[in-house]
Amino acid sequence: MRIHIDNTLVGILRRVLNNPSASELKSWDQHWETEKRKIESNKVHYGGTTPKPSSIAKVDGMERDYQISDSRLALNAFHSLDMIVGFHP
Repeated sequence: MRIHIDNTLVGILRRVLNNPSASELKSWDQHWETEKRKIESNKVHYGGTTPKPSSIAKVDGMERDYQISDSRLALNAFHSLDMIVGFHP
């Protein structure tokens, strides 16, 4: 997934994963929507790599979105990770 990894993301992930209260989940939803809009509006292509014309990728013979749109699916994805690596920090 494409997202800006910064102190805000790390802080909100820590809060919501340690205390998944309704208010923390709402904060996560709002943060995810804001970040998703930033990523979708970014038309800059780094390293000469251009995105594929479709937002769909084939993974193991199945079609999947490149970007997770739903905030709760994104949260579940982060929750299942052992490590987050950012490129171009």
